[in-house]
Amino acid sequence: MIRLLAALAVAGLFGATLAGFAARLGHPFELFSHFRPHWAFAAALLAPLALLVRQRWAAGALAALALVNTGAVIAGVRGGVRVPPADAEPQLVLVWANLEYNPEALDEVAALARRHDADIVALTELPSGAPNWTALLPGLPCVSVPAHRDVFTVALITRAPCRQAETASPEQWRHAARFIETPEDPRLIALHPIPPMTPEALARRDAVIRATVETARRRNADILVGDFNATPWSPVMMDVRRAGFRPIDCGAPWRSTWRRRHMLTGLPIDLAYAGPRIARARCRVGEATGSDHFPLVIEFDLAAQ
Repeated sequence: MIRLLAALAVAGLFGATLAGFAARLGHPFELFSHFRPHWAFAAALLAPLALLVRQRWAAGALAALALVNTGAVIAGVRGGVRVPPADAEPQLVLVWANLEYNPEALDEVAALARRHDADIVALTELPSGAPNWTALLPGLPCVSVPAHRDVFTVALITRAPCRQAETASPEQWRHAARFIETPEDPRLIALHPIPPMTPEALARRDAVIRATVETARRRNADILVGDFNATPWSPVMMDVRRAGFRPIDCGAPWRSTWRRRHMLTGLPIDLAYAGPRIARARCRVGEATGSDHFPLVIEFDLAAQ
């Protein structure tokens, strides 16, 4: 019986790991790639138990699976933007949040932005109605909110006057990504593609991300931020890295942004990536706001021109 249980554990985690590495074949394999920390943790937990019951072959296989999944996770988060010293004053502060249509979450995020004296606030899943942006975010007069609202609409509010605000994704999904530029810089794209729950949704999510990255390269964007509905180690986000955008460390995999803040109880799908002009950046996951997502507070410096 013990040998059978060990075999089932190895087979289950091997299958989940293999499915994750087959992510580029599409749905449903792609979904398994997001849970690599979970597979690594489960394998690392079960390996010593297998040793205790004298199933050395299973212990070795589980240890190997833990290492393979851990390596894949590290590949998605390593080599990020340099972090400034703890006492350094940032040039710019950006707050990102998925509000889950919750007016209370909007109030909490606005208070967070005021506390950090944010220069840019980027939001999605906006509550219904027309918020009083001037009262919520005094000192941030540039408000770019599309007239058409849907679940993926992105709003951008900035301190500096807007030079340009436009869509950054294909026309049929035009509200899923917004590009904004201000005279004092920076150039920012915020996006919110669809979750990859079906083959069609996966194709649409990847199309939005890839088109947005292409826009970012063409317009020399400094930061990509948003609810990517993808983890840093998933194939599409590895492609973002290959396109020249470096991850900004927001605590993944230890810190999650969806459902729960902690590893294994949520997923880090609210992410930020830096273009070549970002010299240093620091990011942290904020406290609960009433949304099913946690906000990001990103402090960053632009390199001297």
